[in-house]
Amino acid sequence: KTNMGVPIYLFNGQNSSPALLIPALLPDKAPDSRLSTSNAVEVYFAPYMGDKLIRGQAVTRDHLAHRCSLPAGLFEQFVGRMVRSSQSSSLGGYDLPPMTRHYARVNVSRFEVELEPVSELRVIKATIHATNARGIIEQIQQALRWVIDTRFRQLTVETLLPLKDDIFIHLDVVKALYE
Repeated sequence: KTNMGVPIYLFNGQNSSPALLIPALLPDKAPDSRLSTSNAVEVYFAPYMGDKLIRGQAVTRDHLAHRCSLPAGLFEQFVGRMVRSSQSSSLGGYDLPPMTRHYARVNVSRFEVELEPVSELRVIKATIHATNARGIIEQIQQALRWVIDTRFRQLTVETLLPLKDDIFIHLDVVKALYE
């Protein structure tokens, strides 16, 4: 369709063999189990086109729903890139994570990260199961930037944190508070 396959490796004991992960062909079924959200950090990646998404420090859900763009294939390519990245940094092999077309659980620096598109906002939500998520967020940003730079060049992406029920704040604003 649009070159949606991502090269990965399948591990069988001590042996590995190259394979092609095609996230768009994964089942639609919801995951059987999700991780507990205690001690988890939620981060939202908001792809958009055009003028700057945030004109201050915060943005509303309605604004995200109106301005963001999650084109077909972006989430799938991002999941493929995250799986490939997890495999390349893993020692001694890596089993495929639980995945559907709308959910993936990957390991980033020994921590589990759940990825899912939020269709009503047209963003990608990452639930990071770690107490200090800063380095993990940077690795996720790099993977998403790579996908956008190679396949979706017209997009820009902002990294947001939920502040209240319908308000999100830019990650840079939070970083500035601690620097």
